[in-house]
Amino acid sequence: MKSFGKKSQASRAACGAAFCALGVASEAWAIPGYGPFLPADRVRSVLLVEGIQKPDVGDDSGGSRWSVQVAERQWATIAVRVGGEGQAAELTLTPGGDAMPQTWKITEADAPVLITGVYAAQLNADAAPDFIVTRSYLGCGLAADITQVMFVLSQPDGKYSLASHDTYDWGLEDIVDQGGDGNARWVKTQLEQTEDAKGRPQSYWVHTLWRVEDGEVVRERKLGRKRYWREPSIAGASNGVGY
Repeated sequence: MKSFGKKSQASRAACGAAFCALGVASEAWAIPGYGPFLPADRVRSVLLVEGIQKPDVGDDSGGSRWSVQVAERQWATIAVRVGGEGQAAELTLTPGGDAMPQTWKITEADAPVLITGVYAAQLNADAAPDFIVTRSYLGCGLAADITQVMFVLSQPDGKYSLASHDTYDWGLEDIVDQGGDGNARWVKTQLEQTEDAKGRPQSYWVHTLWRVEDGEVVRERKLGRKRYWREPSIAGASNGVGY
C-alpha cells in the first residue's frame, strides 16, 4: 500500500539505540517521499523504541508481558491479560518510577488476542514517554492486514489515556513529525469501496493524517494521494496499485 521509504532493520536498530542513549529525547530521521507524502512535504520519522516480550511466567491464558526502556535504567511494563469465558482482555501499563499502574479493557468478550508489538516514543508535547501497542485481529485474506493500534498517551495530570484505532498495513514509519509543534502525526490507512459511472466496483486505499494531542488522537485531514486496489479479472489479471 505504501510506495517507498520503508526503513531497513539496521536503520530501525540505530534509531532505537539513539533513543535509549538520549533517554526520552528523540532525534528525527528524514523519510524522503514516503508513501502518501511528497518529498516537498518534509516529513520526518519519530523514533520508536521497540519493547521486548518477556518469557512465559506460567500464565497459560494467552496473555503476554512486555518491557520497554523509557529512560536510562528505567523500564515500563505492559501486560495483557486474557480473561476466562465471557470476559474481555485487559491491558495494564506500569510506567515505572513513581507512576501507578493503569488498566484498560481492549477487546470484546472472548475475542482472540495477539499482541504484535509494543513501542515507547515521544508523541505529544510533554516530557513523559508515550506508548503504542499493536494487536492483530487474526483475520484471513485482506482482513489479516488490519491492525488495532492502541495509543497509550501521557496526560497533564500524570495519568495515561488509551485511544484505539484500526488501520491497514501498519508500519513504524506511519508515525511522523510534520507539524513541528511537538505533537506526532499518524498516517491511518483505510479501504474505501465505491462504484464507477458504469456501476463497476472500485476500491481505494485512503490515507488520513491524525494528530496526537494530549490524551487523544484527532483526525486532522485527508491526504491528497490515493492508491487503489482492484479485483483480479476473470481472465486472471493480477491485483494492481497506483495513484
